Amino acid sequence: LIDSFDSINFENTKWIHSTWAGNDKIIKNGQEKLRTIPLTRSGNCNIHTSLLYSLFSIFILYLFFNMNVLVISTIPNLVKKLEIEILKFSLENRFNVIDYFSNDNDVLNNSNDIIIADPSLLIDSFDSINFENTKWIHSTWAGNDKIIKNGQEKLRTIPLTRSGGSYSKMGDFMSEYVLSQIIGHQRKYLEMYDNQKKNIWNQNLYKQYKSLSDLSVMILGYGAIGSKIATVLKLNGVKNVTVVRKNVPEDNNNDEDENEENNKINFCKVDNINEEIKDFDYVVNVLPSTNETRYLFDKKKLLDDFKEDSVFINVGRGDIVSSDYLIDSLKERSLYAVLDVFEQEPLNEDSELWSLNNCIITPHVSCISDCDDIIQSFLNEYKSFIFEKKLVNVVDWNKGY
Repeated sequence: LIDSFDSINFENTKWIHSTWAGNDKIIKNGQEKLRTIPLTRSGNCNIHTSLLYSLFSIFILYLFFNMNVLVISTIPNLVKKLEIEILKFSLENRFNVIDYFSNDNDVLNNSNDIIIADPSLLIDSFDSINFENTKWIHSTWAGNDKIIKNGQEKLRTIPLTRSGGSYSKMGDFMSEYVLSQIIGHQRKYLEMYDNQKKNIWNQNLYKQYKSLSDLSVMILGYGAIGSKIATVLKLNGVKNVTVVRKNVPEDNNNDEDENEENNKINFCKVDNINEEIKDFDYVVNVLPSTNETRYLFDKKKLLDDFKEDSVFINVGRGDIVSSDYLIDSLKERSLYAVLDVFEQEPLNEDSELWSLNNCIITPHVSCISDCDDIIQSFLNEYKSFIFEKKLVNVVDWNKGY
């Protein structure tokens, strides 16, 4: 291998298998190029068996790449971009990306080795999909309660991964939404716009705002999205950012910069939430919908403990609180709500929430499923699936996320 290095094209080489058990010759003399390619060694059997095993592994890998990826999604350009990107990891282009909406019913009856799907569409199209040889389903959403709540027993036997992660834009989208709503509420932008249409000039009304450095924000949920929101708020000067989570670090310090008080993110145990929540100007929910979180606000009567004029921002899941309890609290107390998610979606036209002056409604748009984001998320899982035989962001059906 070393002697013939210059005559070999390594551009698309996925893996090198050595016929020797000891490979110091490659390690000592290997070019930098070889260091980027996985290297396996022979051993634990005679050389003939090892070679046969190696060739058999390559054959299996070759067959494995000859598979179908069914895409069930309305995300623009997802199929087209996926076809381009996925070929970089396949052998001899033996990879077939199928668009569910291509109206090719014969294809839908064939083997679907991997499925990429919007959860709502996956459930709706369940009866028309062949899951017999499906090795894995990748969701285009971060939250997958729709699959978990409505998923057939068949789906529980297939690994399910979700989009998102530390590299994802989802945390960026949601933190920008939360930050903009906090600033908008403090500066009364909506009232300004209403008065603009009435030709009203009222400076005194708009001078009663606080700086971010004078505000306190509690965040329910500390996954990739919750931690991103917390970080963005601290970087923009919010005085007190406290995250509610099950397990609280003993030193309760921000790992990134524990020596600087201004960058510290505080933590609060779920058991102490009623006592703590009364001190915050804003309460942001990013919790998923699980058996533990469903109607958590009702069970703990959390809205009763909000301080006067505080704001509830919900970008997690709508069933964290019942509509009845939320509406009653907004009508009876001096509270505000910014709601992007709801107990039932789309929000019913006759819901009282539409007419409440202390409630802002957005139609579940705080975060979008970005095409490039979804593809990167899938490719990360795909590479791990092929080369490490494992998946990363696997949804736990019992936990609900």
